[in-house]
Amino acid sequence: MNLEEWRAARAAGEPGTLPSGLMVVLQKVHIMDLVQQGKIPQQVQPALERQLGHSNNKSQSQQMTTDELAAYYELTGIVAIACIREPQGLTAEELPAEDKIAVYQWAMEGAQKLQPFRRQEKKLMESA
Repeated sequence: MNLEEWRAARAAGEPGTLPSGLMVVLQKVHIMDLVQQGKIPQQVQPALERQLGHSNNKSQSQQMTTDELAAYYELTGIVAIACIREPQGLTAEELPAEDKIAVYQWAMEGAQKLQPFRRQEKKLMESA
């Protein structure tokens, strides 16, 4: 895929249906992009740090506090709205929790393995 095709694919987004049945067009936006853009409120940052800590194989045995759960819920709304390209004008308040969480999990899933750089197999070296 060349640069123009890559850009076109990113701009087009991915059509999908949320758990509530709403048909949307999604474009992946990683949480780190939102942090860099300053779209994560300061009160939500502890929940983000906890979530990122869990994804780095730290212990998940601790329970979330009510404040952390509220911050996590707000975070899922921020990510969901950042990822939903269509329908335009949709707000986080309109989305049920299951839709926000589904989009959040979709956005945060691990990166796909990179395709091999070389298009053809290496030739075996002849013996000396």
